[in-house]
Amino acid sequence: MLSKSRGVKQCEVAISYPELDGETYHNWFLSGRLSRVDVGEFTATLARVLEVFVLWLSLTEVEPCEMVKISLVSSSDGHTSYLNDAGQSVGVHESTSRTSPALPSSTLSRLASLEEACVSPPSAETWWKFARHRSRRLSKLTIGVLGSSTTAGCGALSPSMRCSMPLSWGRHAHDALAAAMRPRGIAMQTNIYQKNAVEASFFFDCMNQLLPKHPDVVILEVLQNRYSMDLFSSLNMTTAAVREVQPTAAITFVVWLKPQVVEEQPAMLKELRGLARALGIDLIDVPSAMASLGFHVRDVYAKTPSGRTDHHPNGMGHELIGALAAQCITRRLERQGFIRDTEEPSEDVPSNQEGSASNRSSGKSHFPELCFSSADELPVRSQSGFVLQDDGKAKGVKKLGYSSTRVGDRLTIGPINLHVESEGRAHSRAGLPAGVPVTELPAGVKGSCYQHVRVRLGYLVSTSQGMGELHVICRGGCACKPWYSKFLRSVALPFPRLDGDARRLPEWGLDSRETVTMTAHTLFIASLFNFSNHTSATVLAGESACYLELLHRTSHDRSSRVRVDSLALLVHGDSPVVPC
Repeated sequence: MLSKSRGVKQCEVAISYPELDGETYHNWFLSGRLSRVDVGEFTATLARVLEVFVLWLSLTEVEPCEMVKISLVSSSDGHTSYLNDAGQSVGVHESTSRTSPALPSSTLSRLASLEEACVSPPSAETWWKFARHRSRRLSKLTIGVLGSSTTAGCGALSPSMRCSMPLSWGRHAHDALAAAMRPRGIAMQTNIYQKNAVEASFFFDCMNQLLPKHPDVVILEVLQNRYSMDLFSSLNMTTAAVREVQPTAAITFVVWLKPQVVEEQPAMLKELRGLARALGIDLIDVPSAMASLGFHVRDVYAKTPSGRTDHHPNGMGHELIGALAAQCITRRLERQGFIRDTEEPSEDVPSNQEGSASNRSSGKSHFPELCFSSADELPVRSQSGFVLQDDGKAKGVKKLGYSSTRVGDRLTIGPINLHVESEGRAHSRAGLPAGVPVTELPAGVKGSCYQHVRVRLGYLVSTSQGMGELHVICRGGCACKPWYSKFLRSVALPFPRLDGDARRLPEWGLDSRETVTMTAHTLFIASLFNFSNHTSATVLAGESACYLELLHRTSHDRSSRVRVDSLALLVHGDSPVVPC
């Protein structure tokens, strides 16, 4: 977990060394000693309790990273441990100072009979056979959870705006599943990854970073923020992204919607059920459970400090989601008898569903990708006027972005080169001889890169006053163009002008009362020039490198603000390979 460089992230240090006090950390970080520290070298006194995953990092001088993956692991005695990415146990402050009533025990017992709240189409059965067989064979059930602010536990401390992972629906689901699996001799591991204020599109790429190695079940909480795309695109593309890297995992979506949607658009739930059958996915239908149990919005939705209804669940709402998720998954696993089911699933992955990307039969995707999911990871070359800023302090989460408040500021990112990782050799389709080592390429060429790269850029969109526009300019040895996809026919993909004012985006369909502040995404194609026929001097001049220049260009108000949040580079189609 600890990087071998002076540029180690503060959160990595804190997670790896929870016993490290703030003063010692500060001194070591400034001196560069962190690069030489071994976990057994010190036993510093704990200054404050380490809190992991958003608000759990409270050591002096140590602030949380924007996103931290964490695993919940339950032992046979019911104890739950928190592990970091390195598999190390992390001390976690289990604060349970809830501010809303607990879910009544009578309600918990009634959940078992709410079959209509667990949408389990027969088209998904093959994936659940894989889950049953693998978990029984390994005596372990592995769950991967991906979501936004609700998954971070936002609303659980209502009316406080701070988020609480120990009171989140994911923790409730893990504990309930662990209790159900324990009599069967099945251990539980739940891997949680969240990103605040994003649409489902954030999870369309980089799944290799987000999911555990071999999840039996993937739970997605991504339907609440839905502005630039329709329901089909949200479910279809997210499902395809999961199946690209984890083709045998069962997929289920948590249906948690904004209160106005629950009250005003009941037809959406019928549409969701039809899409679930078409895509071979399950749904955890929380609105249906609310209706069956007689819950109103005021019962399970959080309140803001001013007393308005928030879009996050309160403590009881989180408990309801978690308990229902556990019930739905347990029912699926026991459908054919969790222990008695001796039928081994076929080695063949189920055929494509409507619109889904092709499924693969072997583990992780081999498509190269380079992901900078947090702004502090961006490969910034220069930043004229842009500064790294955190907008999430009020909620105890990180919302990092390179922000500008002045028209004319420029942020240069790059190089936007996606290198070929094939044991240092170029592919024959590149037009280069097969098996030519990189060392034998022309002088000045630093390896081989995919010529066509799909660029996903995350940027701030808000209904706040004074939002400006970003203009994307490709510099150096490349040209950029918009990306058109039949799968994203209803998705707004602006390029090269990125408007940060949500009210100037008619396709979002916001009413005058609605407020939004979130990371939106656009996609475009960066194509490297092929310098293989150019002189080495041309290459050495640096013209082969591709850079994104992001210009704060237009102001519609007296004040203007833009923010750049994330970047992902992915190979586009069957791209050729060129020297780079």
